[in-house]
Amino acid sequence: MEIFRRTSFCWFFMLVLLIIIVKPLFVSADNSTLSESELVILGQKYSVNQEYEKVVDVYEKLLTIYPDTRNEAVYRELADVYETRLLLFKNAFDIYERYLKYFPNGRLRKQFETKRDFLKKQEVNWDLLKQYRFIQKTYYDREPAKNLQMMEELLKDKPDTFLSPDIYSWLSWEYHTLGNLKEARYAVEKYIDTFPENGKSVTEEISAYENYVVILTRLHRFAKAFDVLAMVYEKEPERFTNYGKKVSTVKKERLLWYGVVIAYLYIILVTIISLLLKPWREKNFNLKLKHLLKGSILIIILTIIPMLIVDHIGYGVFYTFPTLALAGIISMFLINLLSPLSYRYNKRIYIVISILLIAAVVFVSFYKWDNLSVFYMPLGS
Repeated sequence: MEIFRRTSFCWFFMLVLLIIIVKPLFVSADNSTLSESELVILGQKYSVNQEYEKVVDVYEKLLTIYPDTRNEAVYRELADVYETRLLLFKNAFDIYERYLKYFPNGRLRKQFETKRDFLKKQEVNWDLLKQYRFIQKTYYDREPAKNLQMMEELLKDKPDTFLSPDIYSWLSWEYHTLGNLKEARYAVEKYIDTFPENGKSVTEEISAYENYVVILTRLHRFAKAFDVLAMVYEKEPERFTNYGKKVSTVKKERLLWYGVVIAYLYIILVTIISLLLKPWREKNFNLKLKHLLKGSILIIILTIIPMLIVDHIGYGVFYTFPTLALAGIISMFLINLLSPLSYRYNKRIYIVISILLIAAVVFVSFYKWDNLSVFYMPLGS
């Protein structure tokens, strides 16, 4: 009886082992028996799940089993996965060649000829192209600073390749987004220097110049911004349809900047006047620390409420109101120091100076975080 049990266990174990070994063969063979439409559906399923190695495996099997397929989408999907997902340019090139052989008059012919010719022309730069596209493809896997470092190193190693204009364009937008305007200006100027040799379209060139103007405006280089706009309009008067709008925007930003400069000068002037008055020497002067403390608390409360309301509407003003609260507390302290003006000279002068100080503080606080649009744009726009 014991021998029978041991023998049965051995046979059972061998059967399980045999199933484990043989099952993949049946599964593999099962794929080969699928119809063309079933393989397409399976490939689409893997594509949705971003299982690109499996997509390639399925579509390659489809082309092997059904070499005369008239489904051009299979070639398109397979080439796209090779070139943009797996970055296997040799495989993508072969797919383009195979398609053009079987579909000399296919609807994808021109597109595939362009892609094939591009890869053939840049064959010596495939490694560089792979690194460039890898950085873009995995952009959200790293911190922005690391992406910039990787792209800068790529440009440093190969400064004069066909990718240099695209890298400079990418760097200009990235630095601009991060607020590093000097580096953004340098990058966009290097990009513009490649015109027209880099083969960019007129639309792309105009877009680059518009980005350049925005950077110059934020750097307060208004005269240079106007010159760039005039140059582009003179060159492409029909294509540059945003000329009038862009000029108006630069004028508005220049006016706002002049207003900020005047506001800063006024705040500095009021501070100097308050110190020259030396109110602490006045017999009737009282710093009123308790009132200042209560006023500070009230200002903080009054700025938190509109911050929550405006932020809910859609404006990104998180830092504006805390800045406004701090500036308000400082201005309240300065107004207190200016109080001797009310009985030394004229109370009206004191009131006017105080009101203008509050206005200057509010203006500067909103401008600092680029939220002056709250005052001249419709809510929710």
